[in-house]
Amino acid sequence: MFRFKGKTHPLGVWYLTAVASGGNALNPDLLGMKVTMALGENNTAVIQMTGEEDATGTWAITDGLVVVSANETDRVFALAGGNLSAEEDGMQMVFGREKAEAEVLIMTPVRIDAALADFDGTWHAFYAEYQGAQLPIEIFGEASLIIENGTVNATIAGDNIRMTGDVQAGVLSAAGVDENGDSVTVSLNLHEDGIMSCALDESLTVFFRRTGE
Repeated sequence: MFRFKGKTHPLGVWYLTAVASGGNALNPDLLGMKVTMALGENNTAVIQMTGEEDATGTWAITDGLVVVSANETDRVFALAGGNLSAEEDGMQMVFGREKAEAEVLIMTPVRIDAALADFDGTWHAFYAEYQGAQLPIEIFGEASLIIENGTVNATIAGDNIRMTGDVQAGVLSAAGVDENGDSVTVSLNLHEDGIMSCALDESLTVFFRRTGE
């Protein structure tokens, strides 16, 4: 086993396992990002990234850091805790020895028979889907809904919004205004597994679980 100042040597294959920004760590698999970095014994480096041609270059150890040079770009990695990490475009990129496996939310069918009373309860957001990528709700801020007889009291990222609506074909459509006086409309769907999805616009859907379930 090669050693690197008392730590595992960077030789071998590394996989992007986390992308951190603003204190939130994301699984790159949920973002559709797959990056593999192979560091060879002859100081060669090959970086494979989804949707891009392989980048070839070299790697070296400089001042206790791992510097990977490819496509005229130097990436400086710190090796700690069995991971390689680097700052890039304001984000921390973390590489590990094993691939990151993301738990992808598989949605069950929407209940087209849902009645108004079926939506009643207190709901807390746990997941979001933005432009096809599934993300932890912390990226957007906490969100909760209290629904009773078509009245929806929403708390989203600290803002309180009161909306009213009705059910048609199993969909609860509600409208109201936020604290700035701007109009807000939502479409709520119940799914067969008890999860509720809320379409806020064409690109953002938030998923809720009822309190106690």
